[in-house]
Amino acid sequence: MLPSNLLRSRISKGVIRPTMVPIDAENLKLAEGLVRTFESNLDMKKGRLLKKIKEIEQEIGEYKLVRGLATILERRCTFELEKPLNPGELRLRVFEQASNQKVLSRDARQALLQEVGIKVGLSPEDLERALWSDIEEELILRKFEGISPDNLLKRYNLSLVQTLILRSLRLSFTTSGNWSKIFRLIKFLSLIYSVEREDGQIWVSVDGPVSLFKMTDKYGSSLAKLIPSIVRTDSWTIKAEVMQKSTRKTYSFSLESETSRESLGGELAHQQLEFDSSVEADFSRRFNSYDSGWELKREPEPLPTGKTVIIPDFSFEKHGIKIYLEIVGFWTPDYLERKLEKLSKLKDVDIIVAVDEKLACSRVQRVKGQVFYYSKTVPIKPILDHLKERERVALQDNIQTLSQKPISLHGDVVSLNEISKQYGVDINSVRIVTKELSVEGYARVGDYFISDSKLQELRILIDGLVEPSLNDAIRKIEEIGVENANEILEKIGYEIVWAGLDVNKSTIRRISVKK
Repeated sequence: MLPSNLLRSRISKGVIRPTMVPIDAENLKLAEGLVRTFESNLDMKKGRLLKKIKEIEQEIGEYKLVRGLATILERRCTFELEKPLNPGELRLRVFEQASNQKVLSRDARQALLQEVGIKVGLSPEDLERALWSDIEEELILRKFEGISPDNLLKRYNLSLVQTLILRSLRLSFTTSGNWSKIFRLIKFLSLIYSVEREDGQIWVSVDGPVSLFKMTDKYGSSLAKLIPSIVRTDSWTIKAEVMQKSTRKTYSFSLESETSRESLGGELAHQQLEFDSSVEADFSRRFNSYDSGWELKREPEPLPTGKTVIIPDFSFEKHGIKIYLEIVGFWTPDYLERKLEKLSKLKDVDIIVAVDEKLACSRVQRVKGQVFYYSKTVPIKPILDHLKERERVALQDNIQTLSQKPISLHGDVVSLNEISKQYGVDINSVRIVTKELSVEGYARVGDYFISDSKLQELRILIDGLVEPSLNDAIRKIEEIGVENANEILEKIGYEIVWAGLDVNKSTIRRISVKK
């Protein structure tokens, strides 16, 4: 975050936007110059550093930008007193000594400093410098944690967003991951939130400091601390209502990863999620070693359970089917009952609970529900069996759904993938249902239905090739939006004459047309 007087923003038609800096050559040069200024002032007084920064401000003419970047760099500095003595105590000694004698001349003053200096082990000159060494300008820059110019600019842009959020009425966001850490942070910061599902996405709405009866800077600062955890994922959207301090007017603010990822990336880019336990890490490694076709995701989206949420450890996804897995380590029967009661509030959610029976803190009681017990490691077989059964049932349901609906085709080339999206079923179901499907005016070629007229047009084009090479034929086929050239060529009456494995030297030749 930056001080509010350094916020750079634009307002237009009820929308407020932070004026983020582009990561371009000009700004990178400015950032590099500022980093070099801090590096070259190690073991120098802070006053000298501040003077150099002011000179850059005057040269660039962008006070808020330069001062904002310098503020971020200053937070990476360690400033110390020049001497390991307490300036306040030294001043007290000098003033006490001066009160006992008259100091009316320069010589008397020098004698006083020498007298006190002898007692504290300093020369008069060192004592005089030490007396006021706790003034900001007199502090010495001892350490500076370096940063690359591009990451400095990205941290500056992030700080602008955080500073804007400080005056928000409320903040809403959705993200593709990092949910567990985000909710731990929300709880740690004592933020007030609600969760809802909208268009298949989980949206979290957090009350802002301006919405509270008693607005506090502390609450606003806590809310702003959420932003780095949100933008540390692959995909995210942030929305807020922001009040301008001077006019008390409210403006809308929004930011998306698609348009802002480059401006806020760098050090804050997506990081690999760490496992909470060795059991989870072991399960992930072993499950991924199987060729199950299911995609395993760590810490998927949170599942609302009334006023709270549950963030499962894993999800399994395939053909639009999603199943969750929660691994329970240390537990009591009461704890497990409460967790299962929470899970029972989930609607239309298929979740497996794996419980380590050896980590029970009291006698193991078999708890009813979708739960199985394991010892040391989570077994793969019962989970794979469950996934296969869910896939089988889903496939049957999809086939039944498709069989009851007439499939109509529009256009010269229709992929099975388009049909699966149109009817909301997986592509395997479409393949099975359409395997023997005959549609007048169309031919089934691989995963496509292609109109007879388009096949005839393609046949004429390829017949017209003077020296029909395989590459030329593939280009003609790809122009109509189809990938499987081999099956198309066979359908229109051609076969491939391979020259080894070299596609560039291979040709095609005419054979009898396959009906």
